[in-house]
Amino acid sequence: MPPEYGGAPFEVRVMLEARVALRDADGLRNFLPTARRAERALAILPPACDRAEGHLALLSDAPDQAAERFQRAIAAYEQLGASFEAARTKELLAGIRV
Repeated sequence: MPPEYGGAPFEVRVMLEARVALRDADGLRNFLPTARRAERALAILPPACDRAEGHLALLSDAPDQAAERFQRAIAAYEQLGASFEAARTKELLAGIRV
């Protein structure tokens, strides 16, 4: 059962980013269900979750799955007009070696 996090939706995003920065695969795996449950509260959370799942796939040596998640995140970020986040994710996608 994933740990509950009663923080504000923006804090959920920050928690995702922190786990990614720490390369904390177990933390990401455990926290992603909580983050997904908060998706409706903040428009940027769904692509942030997709990008975090892409990082998790990279940590699990699944570059094809990572590329799929990153592409989904890019499309969502672009739809939201979040060009900086889309660019960050494109950089990750470009770095994948398949």
